[in-house]
Amino acid sequence: MNKLLSLALTSTLLATSATSAATTDKCHDHFNPACYDAANVIEREVAIIGGGSSGTFAAITLKDMGKSLVVVEKQDRLGGHVLTYTDPASGTHINYGVRLFENTTTTFHFFSRLNVSMVPFTIGGPGPAYVDFTTGKKLEGFTPSRNFSAYMSLLDKYPYLVAGNGFQLPTPVPEDLSMAFGNYIKKYNLQDVAYSIWADPSLGDVGDLFTLPAAYVLKALSKIVLTQVSTPGKTLTSPTGNNHEAWTNAQAELGSNVLLSSTVVDAKRPAKGGCIRVVVQTPTGRKLIKASRILFTAAESLDNLRPFALDKTEKAVFSQLEYTGFYSGLISGSGLSDTAGLQNAATASEGYHIPQVPNAMHFYPTGVPGLQSFWYESKTPQSDDQVKGALVATIGRLTKSSTANIKFVTFANHSPGILYAPAKQIQAGFWNQMNALQGYRGMYYTGLLFEPSSAGIWEFTLKLINKWYS
Repeated sequence: MNKLLSLALTSTLLATSATSAATTDKCHDHFNPACYDAANVIEREVAIIGGGSSGTFAAITLKDMGKSLVVVEKQDRLGGHVLTYTDPASGTHINYGVRLFENTTTTFHFFSRLNVSMVPFTIGGPGPAYVDFTTGKKLEGFTPSRNFSAYMSLLDKYPYLVAGNGFQLPTPVPEDLSMAFGNYIKKYNLQDVAYSIWADPSLGDVGDLFTLPAAYVLKALSKIVLTQVSTPGKTLTSPTGNNHEAWTNAQAELGSNVLLSSTVVDAKRPAKGGCIRVVVQTPTGRKLIKASRILFTAAESLDNLRPFALDKTEKAVFSQLEYTGFYSGLISGSGLSDTAGLQNAATASEGYHIPQVPNAMHFYPTGVPGLQSFWYESKTPQSDDQVKGALVATIGRLTKSSTANIKFVTFANHSPGILYAPAKQIQAGFWNQMNALQGYRGMYYTGLLFEPSSAGIWEFTLKLINKWYS
């Protein structure tokens, strides 16, 4: 090789190596946009963490307001707890997550905006049989009361628990609200409807009803819930049986503004304001989001919040929360009835026939032969294997037959079922502390921590967004 050419090539290689080394050194800082290809740097007004019910609602709302946004969702789809299975043989849709929606103006507008019609929900077929799932024995002559008149009157004492308000509790907090609900039942003589309170779908994820602070029960089992659930045709569902259709449409409309199967790795949130930077791991590599604010819509657990560089103030608030476990799904090969549902009810009347947690709450036929739906609750989250094992053992006691053919067609771990502050923390002002974090270091919060139903979550989220731009 020509000596001059060799020297030129050597010089070029040395220069390239020096440039690469400089770039590598600079890129130890993964918040530096220069370390990413231009296509992997996303600048938006709002970064939405979580693409469930509240996250998707927020995204569509912001889009319609002309604001720029990006949604980061760890699952491979939007929708969160809204889950629909389609039977491959019959094409039948089965909702095994959120089944019903409260009939409110906000609910109607959301589904209408996404070109999805909703129809009144009516219950068909016979009511469930009440069976003690620990023994497999039916409770003969057991008919739970649904006379909620006394309970409904009590709700008038707490107007601040109305849907869409979150928890704006008075100071000092009334003792009723932090009281264990088991004690609340006794104080106000609600023993006759205690079982029906536990069995109401709005409370399927609360864990131990007896120890949960009453505020969470009173918030979830509201007047609108009781009025609509108790009146056929008041709540809404999809006419096709596919409640997930709205989120499928939203995902298509939002397009590249949704990062699916993606998780936040790290975040930089300046204490004195300014641009927030979020590093996200996606299936195609890391991306950097630059945003004016974050709307956190996922469960506000410490594990979920860890990448967001919480300071002492934030940790002191979120570390007070406790979590329940909640699971749902579809099973085949169980040998359970295709025509009648089974509802768990304890034989002992001392606890108002409410089963001890953890427990399978019910098994219901789905309309597809051989396929049953289930709900399972626990006071604290359990592993999938623990829950599945307990469900199989329960079915064995109910059918008195082999469980070898049971198959989990779908299984959803919704944990945390709910997040809640214990009684002591509520009395010490948890909710004042939590509400004060809205906007702190550029972060805002919505979701199940603040509201137990989709309709309430959407109202709360809408109010929050409107405050930003008022």
